[in-house]
Amino acid sequence: MRKRGINNLKSKYLRMICILTVILSISMNGAIFAEESADADAGLAAQAVAVRETVAGWVFKDKGTNGVFSATDGVYKLSSTIRDVGTNVNQYSYESSENSVRNQGWDNGIGTKYWLATTSSKGFENLTISSQQTSSSTGPRDFKAQFSTDQQTWTDIPNGKLVLAQTNYSSSTCKLVNVPLPSQANDQDLLYIRWVIDSNKNVSGGTTSSSGSSRIKDVTITGERKSGGDGGTEVPTLDLIKKPASDAVDLPLNTEISVKFNKSIVLNSAFNATIVDNTNVSVGNITVGLIGNDTVKINHPDLAYGKTYKVTIPKGLLKGSVDNIAPVNDIIWSFKTAAQVPPNVNKIPTLLNMTFNGDPKTSIAFAWYTPETITGTVVQVVEASQVQGGTFPEQVATTFTGNVTIIDTLMTASDRSSKKYKKFASHKVIANQLNPGTKYVYRAGNGDADGWGQMGSFTTDPAANQDFHFMYTTDTQGSSKSNFELWQDTFRKAIDTLVDPKFVLLTGDLTDDGDLEQLWQWFLGVPQTEFANVPFAPIIGNHEIEDYPNNNYYNHFNLPKDVGTGTEDGSVYAFEYGDALFMQINSQYEGDVSPYKADAQFDAQLKWMRNQVAKTDKKWKFVSMHKGAYSSGDNASAESDRVKFYRKYLIPVFDEMGIDLVFEGHDHMYMRSYQMLNNVAIKNVVKDNQGNVVDPKGTVYLMGNSGAAKFYTINPSADNFFAAKNDQPNKKMFVDVSISGAVLKFTSYTAVKNQSVAVYDAYSIKRTDAKPSKVENATALKKPNNQALISWKTPTSTPEAVRGFRIYEKNNKVSTNWSIYVPAVSNQSNYSYTLTGIDPAKSYDFVIKAVGSRNNSESVEVTATN
Repeated sequence: MRKRGINNLKSKYLRMICILTVILSISMNGAIFAEESADADAGLAAQAVAVRETVAGWVFKDKGTNGVFSATDGVYKLSSTIRDVGTNVNQYSYESSENSVRNQGWDNGIGTKYWLATTSSKGFENLTISSQQTSSSTGPRDFKAQFSTDQQTWTDIPNGKLVLAQTNYSSSTCKLVNVPLPSQANDQDLLYIRWVIDSNKNVSGGTTSSSGSSRIKDVTITGERKSGGDGGTEVPTLDLIKKPASDAVDLPLNTEISVKFNKSIVLNSAFNATIVDNTNVSVGNITVGLIGNDTVKINHPDLAYGKTYKVTIPKGLLKGSVDNIAPVNDIIWSFKTAAQVPPNVNKIPTLLNMTFNGDPKTSIAFAWYTPETITGTVVQVVEASQVQGGTFPEQVATTFTGNVTIIDTLMTASDRSSKKYKKFASHKVIANQLNPGTKYVYRAGNGDADGWGQMGSFTTDPAANQDFHFMYTTDTQGSSKSNFELWQDTFRKAIDTLVDPKFVLLTGDLTDDGDLEQLWQWFLGVPQTEFANVPFAPIIGNHEIEDYPNNNYYNHFNLPKDVGTGTEDGSVYAFEYGDALFMQINSQYEGDVSPYKADAQFDAQLKWMRNQVAKTDKKWKFVSMHKGAYSSGDNASAESDRVKFYRKYLIPVFDEMGIDLVFEGHDHMYMRSYQMLNNVAIKNVVKDNQGNVVDPKGTVYLMGNSGAAKFYTINPSADNFFAAKNDQPNKKMFVDVSISGAVLKFTSYTAVKNQSVAVYDAYSIKRTDAKPSKVENATALKKPNNQALISWKTPTSTPEAVRGFRIYEKNNKVSTNWSIYVPAVSNQSNYSYTLTGIDPAKSYDFVIKAVGSRNNSESVEVTATN
């Protein structure tokens, strides 16, 4: 019995052990499950913290405000901006098709010129940056990304090197894709990221030019919120626009010094700004005030000439008026004032140039600028043979006086928003009754002994037609002085090559922005010696007037103001030189092909050209215009409707008028067309032993690339059926055009700075056609219902076949620029034309000319009688 009891106790004990083991196991499993559940919850929490957010992002929508582009997305959207630093130009363009922005002025920019993003990373860590960039053919190739917290010390972002391609974002070297920023960028009140120039190479392998552009788009900064972080709760107080811009040069002594902020601010009178020059001397009498509620203005006495000044606005000087947040850092930047000028410079003419505003055989026109207080307008002219030893012989000079107009103009792009205008005196004089074929020396000024400018020279056109050369170039536009130094180099090389060019013809886009006087001062002022000795025949382009309408083109040049076309002042005019007629037209006007609809100014220019051709007796006929009908560049492709309109409604008029050569611009490439007639290329031409194309039909169209630094590429999808030569040498160019009797020749040269000029292309035409004989039996009779009947007969015999007739009224009594072209009809000899709407009380003197393949006959005049 005892043994059985012991066994029962053991059995109970074992059962208890098993039960406890099960309970313990269950308990342990529950603990393990609970621990795993807690770990899972912690993991989910960690994943929630690790969610990436956009700190600031930019998908560009427009050209920004004064070069500042606010963020379009992100936690710090309201306090984040992008701008460029160091270019000191305002050539911003917005490319809507790709949501990018671009600017120029990137030359000589290593370490000093960059795109700058300003934001905050407060409350964020593990930051990344993404962006895409590209450049034009002469724009910068190499950038690197850096960051800073104070804009004083910059740190390279690993894997932040960029090598750009031309107008192409597809290459991986053009992009930053979620590139991590170093940990030092985490959790900063202010974070600066810049894409800075890393070499002076352009994307074509040459040197970056001032007019080369660079684009940026799709900029995104992302990060993860720090544990317990509350990024986005405060908007930092940021400076948006500094005046003058950082590192700006050639500034006036009274230049405005101000800083615009991103919010309403208040000032703390316990602090003041400082201005210190490069010798560490402080500018005294500094006071600080507000413009509006967001801009600090530093009032100061006139600064000194030729000094570099550093401006410091301490962070304690201001704070947000609502949030009381002060800037994180002091605001510091520098600029340089202009060098001192001689005391008498105010009287001396600047930007002087000569143009044709009358008969080049007996006259020359002058224009120049001075300060508004200098109103005397005098030119003295003497035959060059009377000048001895470099002294102007005033006692034998002929004096001409002219007119002065006080004009207002913007100087720089920053003046647009503030509407800050500067006054100048625009002087214009015409020297007339000169002797044909004579070289003259002149001087211009206000008439005071200390008010004369440098001596210049010109030669009048001979009385009888003689051989001559002239220079053609195009699109010298730029936005920096260095660009116009290249233009001056081209001008000088052309003079040295041609030896004695009678004038220079430039087909538009003389500057980047015609409303800004600073650019005109570079365009005309850098080559001042060249302009003082070679007359100028300018053509207006879209960059002169399109984006910002203004009258600076006319103010700078002494040209016929209005020839009855309704176009911008001075933009349409003609002159005859030697045995040639030159017509300069304004290509800002166009229309629709179907149904036909044209700008009134377009129709008026056709009427004016026909009238000029009817009146001339010259053998050669030229048209100069900026936007042409034949090009395979991006501009022409983008303006395909205009091109179609020109080919349908302008080209037939050129064909009718017998135009030999049309000088174009706008697309910044080299293009020489075939002989074009009825919009068809004539490829089979006859050449003589000297290589001259003999008596070709149609017209040649010539585009001379650029006279400065801006080159465009050929659109590979464009139809270039018209082009005999169509290239982009990526070199500035000029063209020597000569007329030697029956031969018209042009030779195109490349003109690389510090290199000899090189022949790039040549073409010549020889014309053996003669003038047709005069019409016969011409009469003009007034008829009832305010009509006049003009009748004539083809010449009985003629050395040149007659293809039509031109009629005009010699005193312009019918209407402004009226003329008519009547085509000849095979086997018809008697012709008449009925003119309606005449005034019966007036006498009308009609001129009738027979028209050969190119030339007009001698005129026959008839007076309409009752």
